[in-house]
Parts: sequence; structure tokens; C-alpha cells
Amino acid sequence: MKLIYAFGILIQGLLLLFFAEMASMFLILLALVIVAFNSSVLPAENILLARFAPSEYQSLVYGVKFILSFSIGPLVVLLVSNSYAATQEFYSLYWSGGLIMTLLFFMILSLPLKKSQSLPA
Repeated sequence: MKLIYAFGILIQGLLLLFFAEMASMFLILLALVIVAFNSSVLPAENILLARFAPSEYQSLVYGVKFILSFSIGPLVVLLVSNSYAATQEFYSLYWSGGLIMTLLFFMILSLPLKKSQSLPA
């Protein structure tokens, strides 16, 4: 699951970098591919949360995940608006997103393969 999630994130980042360089009719098609990859990693993300969250806190972890994902939307809209107002383009925003997703890929690869079992005291 970790590799599926990591490579889904990497492909999203690379597509964002490629998206920043394009200025043609294929832009809408590429945007649809980016959204498809975004949706395709969600099941792996939920499985990883279930695997690494302690069982007594799993509902709390899922709640925090959804609160963060829903509350970040307005901030992103503000970021996009301010970025476009400052530069009249989205190039730097896409590059930033691509670099962040690529960095996230390497962070995901550093996760352990299996949930470590704590030793009884």
C-alpha cells in the first residue's frame, strides 16, 4: 500500500510540473489525468491511516484527516487568487505544488513497511 500511495503522489507531482510547462489544448485533458491520480490514491491513504493509527484513536485520526482536508480548501482558493493577482499566471503555483508533491513522495517512502509492535513492559 505504501508504494501505491507513494507512486500516486509522485505521479501527481510530476504531472503538476509538466502542467506548469504546458500551454496548449491538452491542458484540460492533463488536468483530468491529475484529478484521476488524486482520486486513485485515496483508498491507499485510508488503508495507511488504518494501519499506522492506534486502534483506539482511529476514529479520531480519520476525523482530523477529514477536518484538515475540508478546511484547507478555502485556504487554497485564497492562495490561488493571491498568486494569480500577483503574477497573472499559475506557473509558479504549479511548480510549487509539483515540488511539494515530489518531496511528499520521499517522505512517504520513509514510512516503515509494517506497523511496529510495541514490546510489553
